[in-house]
Formats: sequence, structure tokens, C-alpha cells
Amino acid sequence: MTTLNEIINNGFQAFNINTTVFDEYTCGMVKVHVAGDVVVNVFVMDVKINCAHDIDELMYICKRVNARA
Repeated sequence: MTTLNEIINNGFQAFNINTTVFDEYTCGMVKVHVAGDVVVNVFVMDVKINCAHDIDELMYICKRVNARA
């Protein structure tokens, strides 16, 4: 489970805060939804993926996707 502090410490920036359900943070082409200080959804180019279960996996995805951009 990835937390809000982990994503902020790894370079994610606030994108859309105070929405009714999720706060959104981005790192290049990777976007995450945060609810209750926990990452609940991960998107690459607005396509939801289910393979990032911890901060290491999430940062690996960011590195690979953003390197190809």
C-alpha cells in the first residue's frame, strides 16, 4: 500500500486537490488517485493499471513511462 507521503517524497505533484472522491497527483504521464492518505488508483496516460502495489513498483512505472515520453 502506497501512502501520500511516499508519493510526495518521490516527486509527485498535486494536480487536482479537494475533489469529492479523490485527490489527484501526477509524475509525468503517471497519475494517482489518493483517498484517506493512501493511493487507490494508478493511471498511465489516463489508462487505469492494477500492477503498482507499493512505492517501488509505482516509481519503476514512472521511470519507464516517463523515459519513453
